[in-house]
Amino acid sequence: MQRPIPHRADSIGPWLNNLGFLTWIGSVTSASLIYLFSHTDTPTPLTLAGILTAIVFSEHVYFIARLAVSVALSKLDSPGLIKEKQERFLIRRRYLQESMGIDEETEHTGIVGAMGVEGDDECAFWGRQEGARGAFVAGIELIKNSKKDQ
Repeated sequence: MQRPIPHRADSIGPWLNNLGFLTWIGSVTSASLIYLFSHTDTPTPLTLAGILTAIVFSEHVYFIARLAVSVALSKLDSPGLIKEKQERFLIRRRYLQESMGIDEETEHTGIVGAMGVEGDDECAFWGRQEGARGAFVAGIELIKNSKKDQ
């Protein structure tokens, strides 16, 4: 018998759901214990309304915290993803330069000669891009500046 070939995974797969369920159960039981021992060191008599209120409140806190963490993590890119985006950007830039007949040696000036764009504007365009939105805004500003110059 030979060991199976390992496959790379981006996440922990089904264990992520299991851990989410365990944290939910932990929040519910913690809320129940806090309600049970909230007044004194001795347990208070349980009421259905009190325990349901504690559970519903703890669930809402848990879901809000989970949403906040997922939104915060979705805004962060992993180092591998950042590197991949940079490589795609450089490939697209090289393709653009080759299609316009620009040497690699003139990389600093970029597409200055081919498009008649000022060097500072071009450097501002390539240096200021932060995703698709940044490229869009920088491109619009370049178009407006070129129309003013004409």
